[in-house]
Order: sequence, then structure tokens, then C-alpha cells
Amino acid sequence: MTEDPTPDWPAPWVRAALSTAVLAALQEAPQHGYGIAVALERRGFGRPRGGSLYPLLGDLEDDGLLAASWAEGSGGPRRRVYQLTGAGRRRLQEDRDRWRALVDALGEQPPTAPDAHDPTDSDEPRSPTPR
Repeated sequence: MTEDPTPDWPAPWVRAALSTAVLAALQEAPQHGYGIAVALERRGFGRPRGGSLYPLLGDLEDDGLLAASWAEGSGGPRRRVYQLTGAGRRRLQEDRDRWRALVDALGEQPPTAPDAHDPTDSDEPRSPTPR
């Protein structure tokens, strides 16, 4: 089975969600960069190139959301393995909550306003307040 390297969503959406997608890819188990790229591809984000994935992994590590260590490769060179930290798990949950709120805001039913007509919201210019 070959994975489709083309993202399922427009590029700006993929870029906006990529950090959260990387955290989600690491939720189950630590992985090396190639494994993360494959997980992202399976989740519909396409397969990011190393030139975009590895700097992002470094940024997430600098932010304390990931921890990285070197592990012996099976019959090959050592690999850098990434895993979520406690802060990374909390950020993933916060990001998921925010994405859900965004999806809700884009729902078919607009949120109900407390008062459909706000008398202070007028197209008429306001008179200056005396000082």
C-alpha cells in the first residue's frame, strides 16, 4: 500500500495545523522523523519534507513540548527519536479543544446572539462625548 503524498486539505490549512498534527502523531508512542512523516501522511497531511519537518521538531523541542534522544537503528545509523512531554500532551489537548471550537464556529447554525439588535451598534456617527 502506498500512501498519497498529497495533503487532503489546502496547504495553508496543513501549515496551520502541522504542529498539532506532529504532537498527535506522537501521542501513542515515540517515533523518529521518518515515522512521524509517515504518520502525518496517513492522517491526510501529506508527507512533509525533512526541510520543513525537522526544523518544526526542533522548535517543538525548544518549546519543551517534545523530548528527543538518540537510539540505535536496526542495522543502520542511530536515529533521533521524539516523544511527547507532559507539556506536549497538555498542548495537544488545548489545541484539539481550540480546533473543535473553530469547527463549531464554522457550523451550519450560527451561534445565537443574546440580543439580535444592539442599540449601541449603529451605522449612525456618534456625537462626541463632552469633556
